[in-house]
Amino acid sequence: MKRFKIAVLILGMLFPICGNATPPVIESNAYWVTTKTWTNAYENLIRVKAVAEGVAYIAPLKGNGLRDRLHKNKARDTIVFIPKNATFKKSLDIIFYFHGLGGFKERDFKTRVLRHTKSFSLEKNYIIVVAEMPWSKNTSTPRSRQGRVFTGKNQFSDFVGSVLDVAKVHFKSTCKQTCPYLPYSHPTRNLAVDSVSLIGHSAGGSALMSISRSGGLNWLEDVAKVKTLKVIFSDASYGYWLDTAWKHFKPKTDISINFIVLTRKFDKPYRNAKRFLKRFKITPQNITHHVFNRRTTHADIGDQSLIWVYLSDESGCGEGEIE
Repeated sequence: MKRFKIAVLILGMLFPICGNATPPVIESNAYWVTTKTWTNAYENLIRVKAVAEGVAYIAPLKGNGLRDRLHKNKARDTIVFIPKNATFKKSLDIIFYFHGLGGFKERDFKTRVLRHTKSFSLEKNYIIVVAEMPWSKNTSTPRSRQGRVFTGKNQFSDFVGSVLDVAKVHFKSTCKQTCPYLPYSHPTRNLAVDSVSLIGHSAGGSALMSISRSGGLNWLEDVAKVKTLKVIFSDASYGYWLDTAWKHFKPKTDISINFIVLTRKFDKPYRNAKRFLKRFKITPQNITHHVFNRRTTHADIGDQSLIWVYLSDESGCGEGEIE
């Protein structure tokens, strides 16, 4: 418990709380390109009222590239976007987005993340975490190092803890003693969330594989006590990434877990997903494979991947294979 208090104190120094004067972007030790690109994307959308108002905290965080000698800034950034209506006075959803090769650029920020917040119901209480991967455009390895993230046993849990520390700093001035879902407020509950969604687009699927293989998905259930978990492979089932992610997650309770696999017909992710599903005599109810026709591009699938966090809940979609 003491180490989290120290972490929150440090984050409080990095991200001072500004009350009503809080700007839309707060950064600390971030790569200036990240801040500029995110700011441009957000301002372009806010100008036409096409995004939910909110605050973005940008900084390298423990668990994900706090030191990276192959990055232009020697550390990878994480963006924690907290909508204006988000609160710890009720349970929170955390949405993680892991980009593809050469990503972490304006399309990821504007088209694949921010613009979808406008369509999310105001009743949804969420934060979005955009994590820079070792294969981002800001590294010297924009087409390699796939899977080389969250490989250590505690890396993903440390990363989630860092994200929640940022959120705690953000809500500290308004919560005080009135937020029953404040992180670490109870010794047996490490997260103040009921729902976690993990989206990996393209090479981001290797991050999902690594998280599961290193025990991250099991940690979310066993330690964090998350009740609902969604793992979304956005045209990302390359090689045996999907197989490995499924293999290493061993749910022990009645947690609601859904693997959502989005593919383009006949491409490699599609063929790998079909191969994976053939192993089952009866496809488990918590695996859904959505197949897009050839008119839909790989990029198109990434552009809409975020909507699948809530789409099946609100529309009734999500059963079987669809065209």
